[in-house]
Amino acid sequence: MNFDNDRINDQINDQIKANISDFGLEVLKLIKKFPGIKVPEIVRKLQMKDLVINADKVRNEIKRNLFNYIEYKGSNKTGGYFLK
Repeated sequence: MNFDNDRINDQINDQIKANISDFGLEVLKLIKKFPGIKVPEIVRKLQMKDLVINADKVRNEIKRNLFNYIEYKGSNKTGGYFLK
């Protein structure tokens, strides 16, 4: 039975990965590692890997591709992004 669950989970994960870019996966990893992270922090951490990252690119990725997987909790000033 465990084998069937692994196979189903792999299929689900493959479907999710097919819809999310490599950049989107990097953003999701940061949100998982740092719950409550804000866009400027995401930009700073991703700029260590790639210099062409900016806040607009991160916000667009969240709005267009990651809205089903993450949510913003809290006020504009003190809130941050969390996995659903």
